[in-house]
Amino acid sequence: MSAPLAVAVVDAHAAMRDAIVEALDADTRFEIVLKTYDIASLSAATVEFDVCLLDMTVEGRHEDAEVLSRRPTVVWTDRVDWQIQVRALALGALSVLPRAAGHPGSVATALAHAGEGEAHLSPQLASALLDAAAAGTLAWSTTQEALLTELAFGARPDVAGARAGLPPGHFAAERDTIVAACRALPLERLDPRHVVPVAPMERPHLIERLTERQIQILAMLADGYSRSAVAAELHISPKTLESHLANVLVKIHVARASTAERLLLAMYFTERHRNPHRLWETRIGRLIAGEE
Repeated sequence: MSAPLAVAVVDAHAAMRDAIVEALDADTRFEIVLKTYDIASLSAATVEFDVCLLDMTVEGRHEDAEVLSRRPTVVWTDRVDWQIQVRALALGALSVLPRAAGHPGSVATALAHAGEGEAHLSPQLASALLDAAAAGTLAWSTTQEALLTELAFGARPDVAGARAGLPPGHFAAERDTIVAACRALPLERLDPRHVVPVAPMERPHLIERLTERQIQILAMLADGYSRSAVAAELHISPKTLESHLANVLVKIHVARASTAERLLLAMYFTERHRNPHRLWETRIGRLIAGEE
């Protein structure tokens, strides 16, 4: 068995920092060797670490860039502006995750990829990369755009690659090409001073019909947990889990849904997707009969 990854966690908010440290501590793949509140404390520390989880400031300061270039780093941030997310990738981050809505499972996945030196294109980051192309800052090929679109809708990398027309085994190379294009950008084209805040996300349609446990299950599915893993984490039987999911479909008037469609529904109802209106219009709305 390989040694656990040594992780440094940098977050100015003590409650958020302690919560993610507690979750990662329970995962045998990781060992938390440092938790601190700012970059200065991280830079002054003598402890060695393999990967860093960094609450990146919106200013993208020199200190942040130094951390991103020094160690494999996963950034999480409360900002949804595409410039902030693409800037983090351009500076050297291996993934960018939503901080407030992020589930420990998605953080663990990104850190595991970072430990291998691999980028992880989360749905939020893929969506930001598409927005960058729409703004004319980046340009994607038809295949790359299709790949990013599938990732933005929550498809697994292998599934996204197949749907985008990539030959088997070619996802990593295409992902690395996308990341390289970001890192070749002049940073002045991603100046955060020109960022315009995005309007708050509206509460997803029909969400008030779901119980707290049902939303919890959907959140875990949206963050990449398998159904068996969800059942184990919540200490319920697979049969009970399936009953919860069946009740969710009844409450939102969905007659039937494939595994992929269930994932999209989970992303929508737990606000994991950056553009829920687009998700509703293109994928979700047509699944729901008797829409109010």
